[in-house]
Amino acid sequence: MPDFCEKLKSIHPNLGIWLDYFVILATVFIYYYSFWSPLKLYESQARKKWEFINFMAAKINEDYDGKFDLNFNIMLAETRFCYYIEPVKENSAFSWLSRNGRKFSLYGKILKVIWDHGSYCKPPNFRMTINQGLSGLAFREGNETSWGNIKGGFSLQETTEADSTGLNDEQKKVTKDIVIAASCPLVLTDKDVNGIKKRVIGVLNVESKSIASEELLLDASKKHTFYEEVVSLSRIYLNLHL
Repeated sequence: MPDFCEKLKSIHPNLGIWLDYFVILATVFIYYYSFWSPLKLYESQARKKWEFINFMAAKINEDYDGKFDLNFNIMLAETRFCYYIEPVKENSAFSWLSRNGRKFSLYGKILKVIWDHGSYCKPPNFRMTINQGLSGLAFREGNETSWGNIKGGFSLQETTEADSTGLNDEQKKVTKDIVIAASCPLVLTDKDVNGIKKRVIGVLNVESKSIASEELLLDASKKHTFYEEVVSLSRIYLNLHL
């Protein structure tokens, strides 16, 4: 290597320095196009994705002339360890492990809001387990993002209380005024050497606090149209899912 450097100096005294500059610039160039540029492209695509989904959600409300004030949210599932979310059952043998009326869970899947659209939004710390309410039911039983897999109901409070695991007190406060709700499973289809596999990654929820919104579930024709719009928005998200 010293002999090589001496040869460079014999050609031109500053050639070695120029070579060092070239190596530095080449390193920066490679870093930019292999890491930073794709990262910025990903961020740009992610922003456009949410802009488009917001636009389509707003369009659904416009289709009803804003009559029902529909609110939308997407909840994705993630594995969590050691949490207190589900309400503790009376006479439970493990009630001594509970906190604020919520039972201790060692591990499980929870649903976390990653996107909200509408006149009201869920609190940033709002969580549900896949055992709770319409969202949990849609997640557990959904095997396809389709009309027939949507779980809908009147009065979210009554619907969830009828489930095996209802809502805790904080969840009840957040959902107390909801008149109707529809939850659509978000199902991704993966292909591998063993064939096609489907996995549920979360749910898309549509809710309304308007009394008038009941007609969306009472009238069969309107219900079909409403559910088709929910499925359409769900599929748009899945197609743009990164």
